[in-house]
Amino acid sequence: TTSTLAGRGVNVEELESELHSAPMSGEALFTARAVLRVPAEHGLAALQADLEALGGELMVDLAASDE
Repeated sequence: TTSTLAGRGVNVEELESELHSAPMSGEALFTARAVLRVPAEHGLAALQADLEALGGELMVDLAASDE
């Protein structure tokens, strides 16, 4: 994922992560929240598409917003 971000000139401004237990199974769940600065010439939609493709490979869910 870092190569995806770097390839688009994205800066990670904040990163929070947490490990907690899943409600039903008790299995460990990792969650992360990041604030990214995306250059205007690349755009959020293209970055989101790249990250969603990686998400399928890594078995993760992705949510993005342009706040």
